[in-house]
Amino acid sequence: MLSAAASLSNAMRDLVAGHAREHPQTRVLVNIGASDVLVAQIAKGAPADVLATADEDSMDRAQRQGLVVAATRHAFARNRLVLVVPAGQAAARLADLRTARFVRIAVGNPASVPAGRYARPPTETGSPSCATRWPSRAHRPRA
Repeated sequence: MLSAAASLSNAMRDLVAGHAREHPQTRVLVNIGASDVLVAQIAKGAPADVLATADEDSMDRAQRQGLVVAATRHAFARNRLVLVVPAGQAAARLADLRTARFVRIAVGNPASVPAGRYARPPTETGSPSCATRWPSRAHRPRA
């Protein structure tokens, strides 16, 4: 049983297909879901031979709960945060989002989804290389 984060579903589909070609006698069952949900499922007894989360926080939590063996952890893929803006409203840098032309910004909830944790400002996560702060919604003009 392979439990994998939804953001990894394309990669998992390709991996499982390749495995099936090489090992036609083996069947891999796949459980796709949110990383935090997958960890909770396994903690409650759901079977899993492989856990592939979308972020290290989820995997760390699984490890702290004794759900994964530390020596078996391997980073095999990376997610990348991208910025998507409406056509005609180019933004080259995160700092561009501080301008008044961007009224609404949507990100995942950092408390519950890895994409939200990726979007946390580097200054909040302690990165010394941060050159700009994520714009605060409280300080943004409303349309």
